[in-house]
Amino acid sequence: MAEEELCFGVEEGVNVDECEGSYERMGRPVYSVKLFDKEVVVISSHKIMLETLAKKNSGIDVAGRPNDFITWDIATYGYKDIGFADYTHKLKTHRRIATKSLKVIGEQEWTTIISNEITQLLDRFKQKDDKAFDPHADLVMVSFNTLCKLIISKTYQFDDPEFQRFLEWNETMFTEIAGNPADFARWLSPLVYSRLTNLRRISELRYQFMKKKLTYIIQSFDKSKKIRNMIDQIILERERLENKANPDMTAEDVYSEDHIIQLTMDLVCVGSETVVALIKWFMIQVMHNPDIQTKIHSELDKVVGRDGMVMYNDREKMPYLDAAIWETLRYPSITPLSVPHRAIRNTSIAGYDIPMDTLVMVNDYAIGCDPDVFDEPFKFKPERFIDCESGCLIPYSKMNFAPFGKGPRSCLGEKLAQIESFVVIGNIMNQFEVHIPEGSAKPPLIGVLGLSHNPEHFRVTLKARKS
Repeated sequence: MAEEELCFGVEEGVNVDECEGSYERMGRPVYSVKLFDKEVVVISSHKIMLETLAKKNSGIDVAGRPNDFITWDIATYGYKDIGFADYTHKLKTHRRIATKSLKVIGEQEWTTIISNEITQLLDRFKQKDDKAFDPHADLVMVSFNTLCKLIISKTYQFDDPEFQRFLEWNETMFTEIAGNPADFARWLSPLVYSRLTNLRRISELRYQFMKKKLTYIIQSFDKSKKIRNMIDQIILERERLENKANPDMTAEDVYSEDHIIQLTMDLVCVGSETVVALIKWFMIQVMHNPDIQTKIHSELDKVVGRDGMVMYNDREKMPYLDAAIWETLRYPSITPLSVPHRAIRNTSIAGYDIPMDTLVMVNDYAIGCDPDVFDEPFKFKPERFIDCESGCLIPYSKMNFAPFGKGPRSCLGEKLAQIESFVVIGNIMNQFEVHIPEGSAKPPLIGVLGLSHNPEHFRVTLKARKS
C-alpha cells in the first residue's frame, strides 16, 4: 500500500464549512501512513469499516490496542482500563462484567438519575436571566453527577472543590494525551517531558480521588441489601466468578480494585467529555439553523408540552429531535478519528495484507461526510435520518455511519450516552430558545481536536419559552 498523507477531518483552524473541497483527499476508502515509528492504516469507508470491525473474525483480528503508548500507560496505571487495554481474556471478562452491571441497573434508573440532574440544570439556566454565558461547566456538572450517582452513588454541588478539581483534571488529562508524539515515537519523550510529568501528576491525583471512593463502597458493601450502584454490581459479579474457573483465584484476580478504578475513570471522564461535546455542538447547530430549532420546538409542544419533562421513553414520538441529535453526531462529528486499533495477527482489509501490530484507525468524519452517501454532507439536515414514508427515525444499521464504533471494541457506554444526550437536550430545548448573544457572531464550526472533537468555548443566550 502506498503511503499517503493522513487527514484528520476537521483540521485545526479550518472552518468545516470550507472542507468540501478537501473531501477528495481525505475520503479515500483505505490508505496507509507512517506516523514516526508506527504503520497506520486509515479506513474512510463505512462498508469497509463494517467488514473490518463488525464481522466475527475480522473484528477480532483488529480488536487489539497499541500496547506501547506512553500516555495511555501513564493515564491508566498500566492499561488497567477497558477503553485503552489490549484485547485479552481478562479484558473480555471485565467488559462482560461491566456491560452486565450497567444493564442490571437499567434504563429506568438511568433516566431517573438524569432527570434529577436536569431539574437542577434548568433552574441554573433560568437564573441566567437571558444573559450571555458559557454553558460548559453547567453541562459538565450534569454529566459528571449523572455518572457519579450511577457508579459510586455520589453527587456534587457546583461550587464543590472536588468538582472544580475534576474539571481541571479532565481538561488537563485530555490535553496531555491527545496528539502526544511520544506515543508514536518513544525517543521523542524528552521533548515532551513536561507534558508527561504533568500527566503523571494528574493521573495520580485522579487515582487517589477515585480510590478513596471505591474503598468506602467496598467496605460498606452488603450483598444482602439492595444494589446501590454499578460498583456494587461489579463486586457482586466478581464474587460469583471467584473460584469458578480456578480454585486458587481470588476476587482481586477476577477484577482488581485498580481495574475497577480505571473503569470508573473511563466512564466518568471519557463519558462526560463526549456527551458534553455533543450537547454543545447541538446548541451551536441550532444557533446556526433557527428553522431547525423552530421544528424541534413544534414537535416538543405536541408531545410533552412546555411544562412537561422530556423522558427517554418519549423518543419514538419525537423523531425530528432524535434525528437532529444523530445529525450532530455525524456533522461536525464528536469523534472524527477513532481510538487506534491494533492487528493482533496477520489479516487483510479491503484486499490489502495487514501485518500483525499494524495500527488501524477509522476516519469517522470522512465516513459521515461522504458525498456518495450523504446528500449535501456539509449541511445540517436532520431529515436525512427520518424515513419519508413512516416519519420514523431510520434504524441505526441504515444510517451509514457508526459514531459509537462497531464490533468487540464498540463504546461500552453507548446506550447511556444516548439516554443522557436525548433527555438533556430535549429538556433544554423544551424550556428555552437558544440564541446567539446580541452583538456576537455565530460560534464557529471550528473544533478543538483531542480525544473528542470539542467546540471552542462559546457564549449563548437562553430565553425561557412561555407556557
